[in-house]
Amino acid sequence: MSGCVYIVRCDLSGAHYGRRYVGQTTQEAEPHRRMARHIRSAAAGSNFPFHQAIREVGAEHFYVEYVYKTSSQYMLNKLEAFWAMELNAYCWGHFDGEYPPGYNYAIAGKTNRMLGKKHTPAALEKMAVARRKYWAERGSSSE
Repeated sequence: MSGCVYIVRCDLSGAHYGRRYVGQTTQEAEPHRRMARHIRSAAAGSNFPFHQAIREVGAEHFYVEYVYKTSSQYMLNKLEAFWAMELNAYCWGHFDGEYPPGYNYAIAGKTNRMLGKKHTPAALEKMAVARRKYWAERGSSSE
């Protein structure tokens, strides 16, 4: 596995100028492919701040910078977290001015806690029951 950490910046003047998003991808270490997925998510209506900004100002006003390539997921997480903090790329917390400095919503470098793990058969059955109940209630309320 290899991947990279990348930074996306907005070049549009005004409220979005200079705002950043820091991310990582293991998609053949090509951040432009990951950016294309961000654009598709934005078009599909995702409410993440970065995707909202893509819809608001247009994808053409964002450019991707390749930061670092590594074959270690541990290093990807650490580098993503470092650059997000270093560049103050979060959309929450303390910031000077009217607008937040970045688009990162979640703490960078966190990974899926289920990565490499499997649900037990009992857990899978419990999720299936909950899913069937959810859809049964949702279907009956629309009639």
